[in-house]
Amino acid sequence: MASLILLLVPFLSLVVLLLSRALGSRINRPKNGSAPDLQIDHCVEEKAPYRDIEPLEDFDWTSTPPIQNAPLKPKYHLTMALETISISDLIAMDNTYAARMKIRREIMRENLEAALQCNPVCEPAVLELYDWMVNTYLPTRFPAIYTRSEKGMFNTVNNEILPTSPPSALSALNTLGAHVDTDFLLLLPSSKAPDGSPIYHLEAFVACFPSGFSTRKKLGLPLAEIHSPVPGYRAKLEKSMDRFFARVEVGKVVKRSNWALTTDDRLFAEGGSHLYENGTTDGDVMESQESEIDLQADLQAQKDAVQVEDCRLRSERQVLFRLAKTKALVFATKTYQYRLEEVKEDGYGEVLHHTAYVDQSLVGTGNVDKAAIFSADGTGVWATSAGFTVTPQEMQEVVNAYKDKADVKQIQSTGIHIAGERYVVLKAEENSIYGKKGKEGVIIVKTQQAILVTHYPENVQPGNATNTVEQLGDYLKSVGY
Repeated sequence: MASLILLLVPFLSLVVLLLSRALGSRINRPKNGSAPDLQIDHCVEEKAPYRDIEPLEDFDWTSTPPIQNAPLKPKYHLTMALETISISDLIAMDNTYAARMKIRREIMRENLEAALQCNPVCEPAVLELYDWMVNTYLPTRFPAIYTRSEKGMFNTVNNEILPTSPPSALSALNTLGAHVDTDFLLLLPSSKAPDGSPIYHLEAFVACFPSGFSTRKKLGLPLAEIHSPVPGYRAKLEKSMDRFFARVEVGKVVKRSNWALTTDDRLFAEGGSHLYENGTTDGDVMESQESEIDLQADLQAQKDAVQVEDCRLRSERQVLFRLAKTKALVFATKTYQYRLEEVKEDGYGEVLHHTAYVDQSLVGTGNVDKAAIFSADGTGVWATSAGFTVTPQEMQEVVNAYKDKADVKQIQSTGIHIAGERYVVLKAEENSIYGKKGKEGVIIVKTQQAILVTHYPENVQPGNATNTVEQLGDYLKSVGY
């Protein structure tokens, strides 16, 4: 599931509410494959909101801890609580700044092409972002950190000069990446739908902290192709998403946050959404039993490598706004990581389960489309995704299957019923049941206190769904749940 999706998908539900009647559309790029020239309004001065920035005169970054950004709530919905904020609050600063700058510079030094790219059509937008960020926003908002000097903008933390006018767009992205703990992704309406409405493409970025996807592989792609792993996106949301982007006004800034559990503390994670260590991608996985990859052995090896103390709650603070002159859309994302011990100490341990697990760790990954969590005896429904109704009789069937200690369980001959459908049971273990009906299937995992019941659609590889559900099950077991 990991892709630019982590940055863009959470805005979809708002789009659906506003534009639910929109029809899907097909991209109509120019025949030569090139993007149209970027139209720049040279006569437009920055609107008041982009200069009306509240200074933090006495701000001490060294004594400011990172915010609790993860939206941990007992009830989670795809709306993700979009919030309009002031332009002043665009960039968040804290006591991790100096350490993060070292990490970002190391990443750009070792993975430059992966960390920043710019298509020619987006160069004016990148330079506009740089000019406003370096010459207006940063010195106004954080005057104790970024101070104006005769030679340029002086960063008092690392004693370096930022040029007021960079020699190129790539240089501008490099400087932003080295001096601001925020990833920037720029999108332009680079093509049009048949009805003339704009279709937005990712045209430039500096992204040091991708979360399980390759940003450079998304460069130049329209939203529909970026979101290709999302079930139903092209049919239901493609046009609505582009229309939502087109309606973002200059001067308006919206923010939202996400969170996910990761099995390590890597900040630069281009991979991670792939199932196999050998480089085989999700789309390369063969469903046939003759596949050379031993799926179960591979999954077990990955699970054995996971250490709970290395796991993190990873959260992104995502801000969307439009540049005044080029009208490019900018995603500004700051990444936070929290140790699970910290989450528990802060009193959020209980929130990290039930509905949050269903919507975020299961359905939210895109590897399963329906999920529910029941008590271990099957009598309590703790959380369930919309439209996924598992009856008490069906849950009793599941519970009885776990009680069956025979080498070959009865359900392996009778099948199992979930949400009114019968599935052939391919495998039934002490804590796991795997069922299939055509190309779709169910994965059921039992922990000490709960039973996870999940369904994956026909366009999702079974291995991906299995990995997602079993990882959550293993985590719950590791914390005694």
